[in-house]
Amino acid sequence: KLDEILEEYNSKVAEAETRTSKINQLFNEVNAYKAELQELQSAHDLKVRRDSLITQCKTIAIELGQLESTLNEFTIEEQSRKSKHRAIDNQIQKLNDINNQKMENLRRYERDTYNAVEWLRKNKGMFRGEVFGTISADH
Repeated sequence: KLDEILEEYNSKVAEAETRTSKINQLFNEVNAYKAELQELQSAHDLKVRRDSLITQCKTIAIELGQLESTLNEFTIEEQSRKSKHRAIDNQIQKLNDINNQKMENLRRYERDTYNAVEWLRKNKGMFRGEVFGTISADH
């Protein structure tokens, strides 16, 4: 009878070891599932973060487009102003050329008048009011 009890005992120990092994295997599977679930949660977080970054990129792209449009407007305005400035400079140059021609004609044909106009231009500060030169030399 002792052999039967010993055999039954060994059988129960083997069952307990099988159960312990099964429990350890299930415990490892649960841990694996937890790790996989954590990865899935991380993947979900990454997807949410990625979607947020995509939205931010789209917003930045829109703002960049608006800034480029504004820059283009400023560039066009600057070019227009430069063109107007050149036109005004050209007009001033033409007036200066005409005045230089008048003074050159005075110097050639009416030397005394030319000298008087030059003296007047150099000494305008000596007079209280505005003093006008000859009609042919004034612009």
